[in-house]
Amino acid sequence: MSFYKILFALCAVLFAQTGCDDSSKKKKEANAQVEVDSSGKEKDKESLKTNEKSGEDAKQAEEKEVSAEPKQKTEVTDSTATTNVGEQKETGDEKKAAATESKDGKVAAVFTGGSIISQDEVLKRIQLLPEKIQKLPFTQLYNLVLFVMIQEKLAYKTAIEKGFDKKESVKKQMDSIKESIIHQYYLEEKASKFVTDEAMEKQYHDLIKNFKSEEEIGIRHILVKTKVEADGIITKLKAGESFEELQQVKTIDKKTLEKKGFLGFFKKSQLPPQDSEIILKTEVNHFVSAPIEVPNAGYSVLFITEKRQSKPKTLEKVKDQIKAILIKKGSLEHIEELYKKYGVVCLDPEGKPIPRKSVNERLEEIRLKQEGKQSVEEESKKEESINKITDSSVVAKMGKDISITFAEVSDFIKDNSGMFRGMSPWEVFTLSVEECVNKRVLCLVTKENGFVDNPETLKKVEEAAHSLLSQKFLASEASALITNEVLQESYNKFVADVDKDGLEIRLKAIPVESKEKGEEVIKALKAGENFDAVLEKYCSDPRFKEKKGDLGYLRKEQITAISPELANAVIKAPKATLLPTLISVGGQMLVVRIEDKRKTEVPPFSQIKEQLKQRLIPDHMVKVTLDLMKKDGVKAFDFNGSSISLNEKDLEKALGGTANIAL
Repeated sequence: MSFYKILFALCAVLFAQTGCDDSSKKKKEANAQVEVDSSGKEKDKESLKTNEKSGEDAKQAEEKEVSAEPKQKTEVTDSTATTNVGEQKETGDEKKAAATESKDGKVAAVFTGGSIISQDEVLKRIQLLPEKIQKLPFTQLYNLVLFVMIQEKLAYKTAIEKGFDKKESVKKQMDSIKESIIHQYYLEEKASKFVTDEAMEKQYHDLIKNFKSEEEIGIRHILVKTKVEADGIITKLKAGESFEELQQVKTIDKKTLEKKGFLGFFKKSQLPPQDSEIILKTEVNHFVSAPIEVPNAGYSVLFITEKRQSKPKTLEKVKDQIKAILIKKGSLEHIEELYKKYGVVCLDPEGKPIPRKSVNERLEEIRLKQEGKQSVEEESKKEESINKITDSSVVAKMGKDISITFAEVSDFIKDNSGMFRGMSPWEVFTLSVEECVNKRVLCLVTKENGFVDNPETLKKVEEAAHSLLSQKFLASEASALITNEVLQESYNKFVADVDKDGLEIRLKAIPVESKEKGEEVIKALKAGENFDAVLEKYCSDPRFKEKKGDLGYLRKEQITAISPELANAVIKAPKATLLPTLISVGGQMLVVRIEDKRKTEVPPFSQIKEQLKQRLIPDHMVKVTLDLMKKDGVKAFDFNGSSISLNEKDLEKALGGTANIAL
């Protein structure tokens, strides 16, 4: 991750903490899942299907394992994500002291006109950051957060001066965000009654009751560029040379250098499938006898440091996650109460009431869907009726006086198209109706009880508007700097970096609801039955039907990112081959056929122009900020009161090392 993208990412994190980005807030709630195994590795639930919305995030949170170490999204196949960067030089006590006490109320930044940012303000923002970001060395973290706060302040000021806040599209989004924040804080206040010591204890035990202890192994590694180098290191180890000494002089993974190459603890499921057996058979204090390929990085020589049984985390360590789960459940329960209070009835496209399920029933339905056990026949029938709906069709009623038409729902779908990616038409319809109803209900109840005038809520709304305007203005200014010439130059670099001898594989897949169904599909295809006909009969995910199971051409590294097991199988198999066994991808079972293989083709400029532009925006947002700083004559000071240079080169140097942590 580049220096600029680090800054851009942190802007997004700080922006979300003001509460203004409702989608980020929902994602944060959904991710308050205690889903870390005892090695500290997040389980990769990314799949070819998108998660359910609404109540699903609570169910996901409820079903995750609770384990022993802090979250750290790493795999043995990805050496770039293995380091706790914050464990450099400063001790925990020193960092804690620095993060809680300013230097006698000193100023962190001074602007033209006399306004300031104090050290206390910077420290408060630091304390709001996620734990993994706080692992950065304090000096770097302080400078980074200060830069973002200066950026936000200058961008807001300039946006107002240029009348950016008067644009209709900006006003509409700001009004929507303000409304969302009020609703969010109202629900959190109402749901807080569900967060009791007794409820916390019960939720914790519900989470860990199905915890299964597994063996996990501690791994150190030496990363080199080629297999020849890796073989040479293994030869030296066999001759009795020290792994530790070789690691210090041979590894190219600088992020694990100070940790003697330690990657962490791994379960079998987290190891590369093709190498798991040889790794697991290696005894403690011995090296793995063959090099392990690390995609796009080189080859690792592994050393087994320890074998142990995984244990769940204690309640004390996961209480924040447990609280988030209870808040979400409580919010869903309160929404149900409001539906009864206002007599809400949601209607299907034919005008018939959609049966309202309890929170527990809805969560159970989500669980079955995640496990591939749900039936899609009923949903498919309902989807046929959606084609008959018009903008004037009533899709919900609130008592006798209030109706919601599909025109309102249609606008919601257009404004939030990103959240529906991969969902079926029926899922989009029902979710959108529910979101529109929720908005109406919450508008009524917050107005009735005066919550919209709550000083604390209004303060959060003001902070949100401030951050939203700053971010939108910076993105707009950055976008204006990206000319066709800049895009063409970026495209030329992209073309130069493409591996012309790389491999692209076209895949088709049929998701199935069980192993037995998968075996039936494989048998039918081997017998010569038509792929489309088999897909139509057995497919457990309607989204695959839309594209007739065609996943398109994927590069080797893309397939590896989706599933190392899938990559290992399809790379070795010739084209026009049906894989003989099911492949599990993100919990979904797939029957996979290799349609074709070809050398990597470079997409035309017109096809990826917009992607290139989005990739360049973070760089240009930083440049816009640096220009604003120069014009304003901002003076910035580090935590010790020394002046910080704000030119691009010196700023990047001051923030050096931040690229080692994935925000």
